[in-house]
Amino acid sequence: RSPTKKKDTKTSTTMTTVFVLASFAYALAACAALVAAHDHVKPIKFVVTSSANAGANTLRAAIADANAVTLTGVPIVIELKSNVQYTADAPTLAKNSPITIVGNCDDDDDDDDDDDDGSDVGFESSDDKSDDDDDRCKIVGVGGGSAASVLAVTTIFGVTLKNLAVDGAGTTADVVQITGTGFVPGSERFEVTVRNVEVRGGADDGFSTDVVGGGNAVDVVHDLRDLVVRDNGDAGARLDIGGTTGASTLIVKNAQFVSNGDEGLDVNDGATGAATYTIDESLFRGNTAAGADLNANGVPFQLTVDDITARNNGAEGVDVHYAGAGAADATVTNSKFASNGAECVKLDTNGASTTFVGVFESIAGAGCSSTLSVQHSGTGDATVGFDHVASKSTTSADGIVAQHIGTGLFDVVLEDVTVIDSGDGADNGIAVKHGGMADANANSIKASFSNVVVTGSRGDHNILVEDSSTPGGNTAVTLDNVSVSRAANDGVRLEHLGGGNRPGRLSLAINGKVEANGNGRHGVVVNDANSALILTAGVQHVAGRDNGSGNKFVAQDAGADVWAVRDD
Repeated sequence: RSPTKKKDTKTSTTMTTVFVLASFAYALAACAALVAAHDHVKPIKFVVTSSANAGANTLRAAIADANAVTLTGVPIVIELKSNVQYTADAPTLAKNSPITIVGNCDDDDDDDDDDDDGSDVGFESSDDKSDDDDDRCKIVGVGGGSAASVLAVTTIFGVTLKNLAVDGAGTTADVVQITGTGFVPGSERFEVTVRNVEVRGGADDGFSTDVVGGGNAVDVVHDLRDLVVRDNGDAGARLDIGGTTGASTLIVKNAQFVSNGDEGLDVNDGATGAATYTIDESLFRGNTAAGADLNANGVPFQLTVDDITARNNGAEGVDVHYAGAGAADATVTNSKFASNGAECVKLDTNGASTTFVGVFESIAGAGCSSTLSVQHSGTGDATVGFDHVASKSTTSADGIVAQHIGTGLFDVVLEDVTVIDSGDGADNGIAVKHGGMADANANSIKASFSNVVVTGSRGDHNILVEDSSTPGGNTAVTLDNVSVSRAANDGVRLEHLGGGNRPGRLSLAINGKVEANGNGRHGVVVNDANSALILTAGVQHVAGRDNGSGNKFVAQDAGADVWAVRDD
């Protein structure tokens, strides 16, 4: 080109812009690729061999070195081969990389002899627990009212903690605090994995996570196994999740939540994707509030609880609230509850939910306000089953209560259930209630009682089935091999109170023997306030003596169009 020829600045500027944009796109692509491939990148490892507060080979130095790593997304591993004693506030590890902190100590000085070993739950070691408690490395906070967490990590990639005993005595902050924030597209999964970790002694929460999704579809996983949280001033473990449209998974196995100043386990889950919770072989004991307080929003919601013990908690043993706008399933099996300040198990859904299925099997509860309290407020049918359930000495509510206050059919099955000495005031041994609206086919309650024994209901009736749906629906109750005795009022009481322009139908089928003895008023009562049709069959199966009124069976009507009592 001639030196005197005018330079084409437009072309030059355009080419520069294209180059910059291409470089930026390449950088984004490279970052995304690194995010996607971080599990396959060789980790950067730091080893702690000194227990000192600061200096070479200390945990403080390892955290500083990890924070100084320039690459994003490269896994970082900190291995402790020594116990750690801080004498100044602990630092925060803030690095957008997958973080693993693992203890590998062999300490013969075991000061954990007072730990609850969970023998009352029948614990066995988790399949994933490859190291015993002697491998735990102790991390001891500075104490003295320190406002810094003993172990704090901030990352978008997730954290693994293994073989650690973290002591927060004198710490006013959460003892262990994990924060997930600043998510970008490509970081779609945040997983907190815990194996063989104990956290104790802080004035605030023991173990806490705070995941702020920022509106991204981040799938959040909490996989907590062989975790012990005890003697903390606030919650033992508190898991907060918000701002994500992704799924939320909670796994708790072989864990202990003992003697904390608030809930043992507190889950506040705002994720709107599928929520799946599994709690297995765990102990909740002596916490000031609920043993486990679970709050979920995900669609759908699935809860499985198996082989847990919850006792001596100040509020509920297990308290579950589903605030989502979808279907909810809950299964609680093989579990024991005793002497909790409120319900042994309380489960409720909100009005935006749809269908609900609940299964409660092989459960023993004693000394709670109520053993099982289940309430569905949603716009769909609810099916609840109680099988091999034993309730004893509830203090201030129905022994077992199942209630539908939304819209739809309420199908309740009780089989092999024993309820002894329930409640006070107006409380019942077993109560099944519908206080909402019947389904599109005008069905409200379908309840079946088989091999059921209820005795000593101090407040009101041994068994109450109450339909107050409006407009009234069809109520059908089946009794087969039922024993009711020593109730303050009636042994069995079937109430149809619904009304409006669809009064519905009331039916009772007595298919097997019903023994009603020593109740304060009647043996079996069918009471109708507004029903177009009443059908009662099998009255000859009712046997009773020593009831206050002298009646083993009573039918009361407020003006039904059709009335039929049959002994066939």
